[in-house]
Amino acid sequence: MRNYVPGDPYKFINWKATARDPNRRIMVNEYEREGLRTTIILLDLGWWMRHGTVEDNPLEYGVSLTLSLSRVLLRYGYNVGLWTIPMGPRVIPSSGTVQYYKLLRELMIVKALPIKAIPWTQPCIG
Repeated sequence: MRNYVPGDPYKFINWKATARDPNRRIMVNEYEREGLRTTIILLDLGWWMRHGTVEDNPLEYGVSLTLSLSRVLLRYGYNVGLWTIPMGPRVIPSSGTVQYYKLLRELMIVKALPIKAIPWTQPCIG
């Protein structure tokens, strides 16, 4: 079960769960289609993904690649999810246009971890 999203079929509304929800949210049943392939895209948010300029760094390329790949996979009917590592947002795999916009929304707020200071050591003279 999950929260209702505009565009969900009314026949998927779980009326009992909706009546029990203390926040008065509409809940819908989410069914997994048989034979559907699932893909989870992993995006690294480590500090090394910030090397380069603000617009030209590995993280920006990773976000662009994630969106392109997810669009193609969703077009072919795959369930697509997103995990950002080592920590960050996770999008449960699903299919359809709504899923693409969920991925886009999460990727718009993704930030890499702060760059760590690299300790410089003194050369050993002797």
